Order: sequence, then C-alpha cells, then structure tokens
Amino acid sequence: MKHTPSLIALLVVAGCSSPPVRTYLLPTPAPATAHSRAILVGPLRLPAHLSRSEVAWRDSQNTLNFDEFSRWGTTFDIEALRALAAQLSQAAGTQNVVTWPAQQGAPDTLRITVDIEQLDVTSAGPCQLRARYLVHQGTDNALVASGITEARTTLDGEPPAAAVVAYGQLIADLAQDIARHLP
Repeated sequence: MKHTPSLIALLVVAGCSSPPVRTYLLPTPAPATAHSRAILVGPLRLPAHLSRSEVAWRDSQNTLNFDEFSRWGTTFDIEALRALAAQLSQAAGTQNVVTWPAQQGAPDTLRITVDIEQLDVTSAGPCQLRARYLVHQGTDNALVASGITEARTTLDGEPPAAAVVAYGQLIADLAQDIARHLP
C-alpha cells in the first residue's frame, strides 16, 4: 500500500491529539427568595497562585499542580467571588447581592470585603480555608462586623473534579460563617 505524505501527516496529527479541556464552575445554591437587605461582596483577595484559569491543587505541602486541561469558566478569583456572592445570597436570605466593583447602592447596603489567607485543596491531606472579613454598612462606611473563618473539608475523589467540589464546600462554609455575623 502506498502512503502519501499528506496521509502520513494526518495520521501523525491524529495520534498526537490532546485530551479535551474541561471547564468548571463552582457550585452555587438556588437563589434566595427574599429581597431584604442589600449586600455588596468584594473585593476578594486570594493567594496569588490561585488567580489563574487552571484548576489547582496540592499533592503535598510543597507541590502545586495546575491541570492545563481543567479550567475555570473565568479565572478562579472571579469564580470564587461569584460563588461567594451566590452562597451569601442563600445564607443571608436575600436576592439583593452584587459583586464588586459594583457601586454601593442604598444607604444601608452592607459591603463585605474578604481576604483569603489560605485556600488549599490537597489530595494528600485536609483541604483548608482561612479568611478574614470585614462588614461595613452605609455611606459612612461604619464597621459593623468582622471575623476570621477557618474551614476544613476532605477531597472525596480524584482531582481535578474532586478539587472543584472541595473549593465549593470551603467557599460555602465561608459564606455561612459571614452570614451568621451580619447585622
């Protein structure tokens, strides 16, 4: 059988194809049904290694993995802010939640800023979150609440899909804790 150069090139390219890219979003609850207080969420600060589009997790204390074929729908910092706002909406019982950089609305709007100091999803141990948050209210920006949230979960399965679930659980735990301290 005679092989033409174009047929050989086609077979070589077909044999070298990459796996398909998976795109993930953090899980969010159904929207709240009430329209009570207004909440502005953000800015949200994360460890620098998470502000990217690839799904990341640790294999050990000192090894980070970035899966080039498993990506967030946006960058993780934007995805985490979106998920936190949705989780806060549910936990606080209000649909009136927007994300930074939106302008503060009503004079009694609550503005929540979050600094996530640690957010580690680890395949070889516990997944952990440590975050500080401040809640300001009104046009005078009065501090009405603050706190530190520490949350843990475990990876149930193999990364990257199980890592997405773990990140979602840690963000949901953060939202629940913040909602408990809202005025």
